[in-house]
Amino acid sequence: MQYTKTCGEKISRLAFGTMRLPLRDDGSIDQEQVNEMTDYAMEHGVN
Repeated sequence: MQYTKTCGEKISRLAFGTMRLPLRDDGSIDQEQVNEMTDYAMEHGVN
């Protein structure tokens, strides 16, 4: 993971975008899958 310093904070250069979240068949956001995806990203250095 590549990081940069901004205002004294170490910030990952890779971000986790949320424009297209996974949806269920009824069109609602699949929160369980969103949580899994977010946990995975954070475990791999995205902050």
